Amino acid sequence: MMNARWAVVIGMAAAGVAAVVPACSGGNGTGGGPGTGGSGGQGGTGSESGPASSSSGMGPVVVECEIAIVGGGPGGVHTAYKLTNPPAGTTVSGLSAPSGVCLIEKNDRLGGRIRDVSFGPNPDDVTGTGAFRMYDNQYTFELAGELGVTTVAPYDFSNLRGLQDPGGKTGRFFGYGGDAFKALYGQTLNDDDMWGELLCGTQVPKDASGHPNYAGVTGGIGTKSSVDYTTDVLGEPGAQYFFDQNRFRADFTPDVDAVGYMEYSVIDYYGSGAIRYPIPGHSALIGKMEDAIKAKGGQVFLSDPASKIESTSDGFTITAMAHTFHAKQVVVAIPPGAVGKLGGDVVTSIMAAKEFNSVTSAKSMQVTHQWDKTWWKGDLRYPDMTKVVGGDLPQGAAPILRADTTIKQTDGSCINSIEMPLTAHHDGLMVTRSVYSDDRTCVDHNLMVYGSGGVAGTQALNDDILKSLRIMFPAIFDGSAGEPKIVKTDVNVHDEAWFYLKTGATAAGLSNKSVFDWSVNPVSGKKVYLVGDAWYPVGSGWSNAAYVSSIRVLNEHFGLTLAPHELQPVSCP
Repeated sequence: MMNARWAVVIGMAAAGVAAVVPACSGGNGTGGGPGTGGSGGQGGTGSESGPASSSSGMGPVVVECEIAIVGGGPGGVHTAYKLTNPPAGTTVSGLSAPSGVCLIEKNDRLGGRIRDVSFGPNPDDVTGTGAFRMYDNQYTFELAGELGVTTVAPYDFSNLRGLQDPGGKTGRFFGYGGDAFKALYGQTLNDDDMWGELLCGTQVPKDASGHPNYAGVTGGIGTKSSVDYTTDVLGEPGAQYFFDQNRFRADFTPDVDAVGYMEYSVIDYYGSGAIRYPIPGHSALIGKMEDAIKAKGGQVFLSDPASKIESTSDGFTITAMAHTFHAKQVVVAIPPGAVGKLGGDVVTSIMAAKEFNSVTSAKSMQVTHQWDKTWWKGDLRYPDMTKVVGGDLPQGAAPILRADTTIKQTDGSCINSIEMPLTAHHDGLMVTRSVYSDDRTCVDHNLMVYGSGGVAGTQALNDDILKSLRIMFPAIFDGSAGEPKIVKTDVNVHDEAWFYLKTGATAAGLSNKSVFDWSVNPVSGKKVYLVGDAWYPVGSGWSNAAYVSSIRVLNEHFGLTLAPHELQPVSCP
């Protein structure tokens, strides 16, 4: 469940909470307090690269740019990369030299929600705690090849599901797929069949090529949420079964526009390629692009949070902690929440637009653990067959390397989803994503337990997570002295993880396309452009959306002619 120039381009690098902590002696890894991630907010001071800037008297150093990019997430970094390293024979409009590109980032690193964390002594001993994978038909996959970043296919795996009171049947029950649970809810269709009904059922009008038109669904679809639409189509018991099988909880909430979400889902469900993992992680792409920007003389300013974007008679002034930037064009590459923390007339104009206010976001949490043993290599089948529905995992099935659960303990403890290593790289690091959740109740509970972090907060959170692991994998996590031990813990929270159209956007005459079109020219008559996955909601949830957003701005405003890589409509089967 997730992406600027002489002109100012605003890109999307969502804020997050992060702490990497070593284990205490003999215990389950505890330690440090939370930090912040993302672009455009608070941080330290300093310039990492770029030519000397001018200054008159005391105060922030003045930097003259041609194109200023606010936000060093994937969209902002990609924009700076292509401006300073355009295709051969391309003249970048409005840029006399690569040194005229200024990339401004609040944190001490680039990447935003792309955040890989070290779990070993070698530079490549990292794993993703934000963006984690890609499809092989996305631009991200092409970009990885261009940059020389290796990608690999994941292992085949089986999925254990643990549900609380499924279909009203009291207790905790376990199974190995949607088919196992459907009878408990009185359903004949499984969750995959239901996706087909939601996306391509008879209630959905289709054109001559079979492309669905969700806005044409009768019954007031324009005002409905994803929850409303799903309940209309599947009925209440069917919808509850469907929701319980879906590990992305934020997708089905009252504030997600039904039409906008179905437009995203049909492409992701029927039009996606094969999953690939970049090795060692997505930060390899960011690092390669950063190196290329600097090699051509592009200026990168880290730990320099922007606070204001104002228009002037000949361009823009961006006020940051350590510098004042003068630019002819601005690319804003930070998420909506970060935009809202900035001042200046440019920001005021952006925030007044109905398109800006039509986007909502998911909140997510990832807790990554390094272990003292590869416990996932053992038998992870649920051992008590009286609690297993739909039969045991067949002999010869792929190993269980993911588990999804709706189980919440009486104190609120929950994990939502756990991912075991799916590549040899992650196996070698002995790391799991022990919590991957976009269930706000679950995330907020875990944050309450974590508190201010540190040794005590991390120990408390790990104790809570272990409760859930003992429920899901009782043969492995049995509370004994031989139980697997946590060696290291990383906590990462994104208040704006990925984006959707807000419920009612369709009724207000907005769409995924109209928001994307607006973002390219959000302030009439001014050379200000938005970049990021928030403005391309039909592809949000993947860093690819931020790259596609960047490509459109590069082509429309800077004279590049890159392949657009925009997601194409798919036909119903």
